[in-house]
Amino acid sequence: MSEVEVLTFDKGVNRKKSPLLLSGGEVYTASGFSYNKDGILECRDAVTEEGEIDSTATSTVNMIHRYENSVLASAKTLCPGEVAYFNYIYQREKDGSAFTELNSMLGSDRPRTADYWKFTFMVDGESKKAYIDEKGYEWGIENPPAPPTVAVGAAGNPDGEYDCYVTFHITFPNTQVYETGPSSAATVTVSSEKISWSDIPVCPYSGSGLTIYRKLYRSVSGVVYFVTTIQDNTTTTYTDNETDATLQANSAISTTGYDVPPSGCPDVAMHLQRLFLIRDNKLYWSEPYIPFAFKPDSSISACREEEDLVALVPWSDQLYIPSRYEWYRLQGSSDVTWSIKKTFTDVGITNRDTLAKTRFGILGQWYDGVYIFDGATNKNLTEKFLGSTYFDNISNPELCYAYFDGLKYYFYHDVGGTDACIVIDFTYYPDIRVYHEDLVASARSFYTETGVSYLAKDGYEYSVSGTETIATDLLTGDLTFGNITKQKNLRYLYYDINTNSQDVTVTIYKDGMSAHTITLNNSARTRKRHGPLPQMDGYRFALGIGCSDSTGIEIYAPWVLEADLVGE
Repeated sequence: MSEVEVLTFDKGVNRKKSPLLLSGGEVYTASGFSYNKDGILECRDAVTEEGEIDSTATSTVNMIHRYENSVLASAKTLCPGEVAYFNYIYQREKDGSAFTELNSMLGSDRPRTADYWKFTFMVDGESKKAYIDEKGYEWGIENPPAPPTVAVGAAGNPDGEYDCYVTFHITFPNTQVYETGPSSAATVTVSSEKISWSDIPVCPYSGSGLTIYRKLYRSVSGVVYFVTTIQDNTTTTYTDNETDATLQANSAISTTGYDVPPSGCPDVAMHLQRLFLIRDNKLYWSEPYIPFAFKPDSSISACREEEDLVALVPWSDQLYIPSRYEWYRLQGSSDVTWSIKKTFTDVGITNRDTLAKTRFGILGQWYDGVYIFDGATNKNLTEKFLGSTYFDNISNPELCYAYFDGLKYYFYHDVGGTDACIVIDFTYYPDIRVYHEDLVASARSFYTETGVSYLAKDGYEYSVSGTETIATDLLTGDLTFGNITKQKNLRYLYYDINTNSQDVTVTIYKDGMSAHTITLNNSARTRKRHGPLPQMDGYRFALGIGCSDSTGIEIYAPWVLEADLVGE
């Protein structure tokens, strides 16, 4: 009496269940496939090496990021003469291929970025930088370190006691302008006499393409008004003969209280036209529309002191701030009304580099799996398919990172010293499927403006294009033909495949051991029965399919195994 088992491969991998208990369409392993077409397994897209970023043996590319016309990359590099790693930043034009080293940062964590004001702002837990194409700057311009000197001059218009101030006025090559906070005050009393300014501070800030001026201010009746702009960064003297009425027709100073962003921040994000930073348990923010201006009181404690914040996630119209223990939310429309609210979560995020914003929720890693957070609660997505033991075996959870391309979440990690990647496919969410990816990139990002993926591995940038030798493999669960207690004799394999003239190896496993192999090779889609198979009596059978060069192969579902029950 013959029995059949129908095999489909479209539900992805399940490593939590016993191979005997897999549901229809689930497999035990699957690697190198794309899962882009229902009912057909094809190999993933090929990638092609484009240009070197930093391929030295002691370096790892840990960030690649596109913004407007520029592609930035970071390489975690062992600094010569130092027993420490630092991030070296590289750049190329969007249509170019050659990367140029720009500068270095003092940290070695994966840099985090926020694009705003025609800048890419970057932090790595130690340094903070701002980039415009191939130009790199310190993110933060100190206020004038000392007041000017003001003294009584010749006869003139000013009359009274005045406080005098200087600010630095910087124009960047992208036309954005920042004016610092004022210096401390210098005071002078005159009686219908000019004011002689000297020792006007020179701005030490530097960088390619900058235009740096100084602006002078003087108080009238307690209000500080604009006097003049010194249109260079060298002149240190000025004679002031403006009347009070003239000054009062000018604009009042607007940068009082401005200071540099805090240092040592591990994450940055743009929300409500401000840049936000975290450090320890505190949330910091810039002035609206002015990402270089942070005020000393523009911060709030988001959680208890011993509970460090992990990341910043602007999602929809909300800013979420996870710690390792839970998720928090910034409530309010401005800094006047802002407060921190708890959510209904019972776990947070352990690794900021695994966070991904999606239309389904915010994805990220915790100790026992990848979770999805919906703004109020969260749940473990991978427990059903991988179990918590899979994550127990990750060698260093702090080094994991992830990438989301709009439908698929790629989770890169290290298991037992071997780099690995699992993919969570959201094509039919809330149903998801999980499978393994053989391509392990060290850095990857998705530029939503053009839908282009940027990736790096082995010190080079790669594009999704060209041809590549891609190995694929698949192993089904154990098939019992409806009765685990009876022996079966496998008789026939019904397959449906286009091998594209490549050798595809089909391995039949009997009771956990390889029992027979078949090599398939054709140039067009072929549906065929193979057999009779050699005598194979066993209780359970599994099917492995593998190819060392899978370009162009197509595995169509379903396949069928036919067996006779022994003794019947």
